[in-house]
Amino acid sequence: MNKLSYDRKMPLYVVSALVLNIAFSLWLLSIASTTSMVFSVCMLFLISTLITARLYRHEMAQSKNNLSEAIIDGVAGFIVLDSQLRVIQVNQQFSRVSGYAFNQVESRPISDLCFMNNSSLISTITHSLKENHRWKGELSGVSRLGEQFTVNVVVEKLTEILPHNNKYVVTFTDISRRKVLEHRLRMLVDTDSLTGCWNRRRFDKDLNHYSNLAERYGYTHSCLALIDLDHFKAINDNHGHDQGDSALKEVAELLRNNSRDTDIVARVGGEEFAILMPETNLAEAFEAMYRLKEVIAKGTTLNLTVSSGVSEIQAQAEATYRSADKALYRAKGNGRNRVCSSSSSSSSSSGSGSAAAIVLG
Repeated sequence: MNKLSYDRKMPLYVVSALVLNIAFSLWLLSIASTTSMVFSVCMLFLISTLITARLYRHEMAQSKNNLSEAIIDGVAGFIVLDSQLRVIQVNQQFSRVSGYAFNQVESRPISDLCFMNNSSLISTITHSLKENHRWKGELSGVSRLGEQFTVNVVVEKLTEILPHNNKYVVTFTDISRRKVLEHRLRMLVDTDSLTGCWNRRRFDKDLNHYSNLAERYGYTHSCLALIDLDHFKAINDNHGHDQGDSALKEVAELLRNNSRDTDIVARVGGEEFAILMPETNLAEAFEAMYRLKEVIAKGTTLNLTVSSGVSEIQAQAEATYRSADKALYRAKGNGRNRVCSSSSSSSSSSGSGSAAAIVLG
């Protein structure tokens, strides 16, 4: 018998017990021959009724406690804090997510919790609790077992629910799986399936972002480089498309491994790659692309060469791309295996400009 059905049948049990008490008492009264016996029967009936009522109240209270515990230990994590924001109670979900048992966090300040160990965060939460008696946010942490997790957290003062109560309650929902799925989906949408670089869609988004910054502030400290594999059609014709795919993967890996963490490497065409270089002037971008050209020439199976065109990022993304593309075209027209940089004012709509430099292989 499950708990729910037992709770529903409890009133029936009580009524049955009372009926039996009444029937038994009436039978005793029918055979009672003296006043003292009648009194005794009445007292027996009263006592048995009181005992039945007491048992009923106890069972119902126990049922409510079991329900409360089930809710507390349910899907949501649950932490109770005292007025000094120290832990005085947690539920099983907290232990499942964090890896810490209650005795390991009891009386510890909230800042010791694995997803709140940040002084600026605690300051923000404390201020919000003083002003609004509530704070809500998304936090990440690492469990005692070394597993990363993400939770939606709400911190509230219990005076909002129970007057004159200075305790706080923290509830959180584990959204780690959702975050992993969202990340995978973003990767599928933004990543080139062959090379693992960002795809043209993501590249256009990032280029527009830096162009918007250039338009807003009137200057740019970032550059765009376009890289094209030399004689790639001959690779496919002479070695097959599988070897051509392998060549693209090799170049992509070399570009990623030899660029800065802040640089954005994307595949924007069949054999064409792009690198967005934030906080980089034209001379620095030119030197970086020359080094990458040398790395690719020495580090690929088929001794591949590349041609590159470099441009400052302008206020219009299309103008920036055209400027870098013209520099790339100039590098290929001058014999390939070269880097050309094109300088143009940020206000130019055509992206035209003179060649600042041509580096021979």
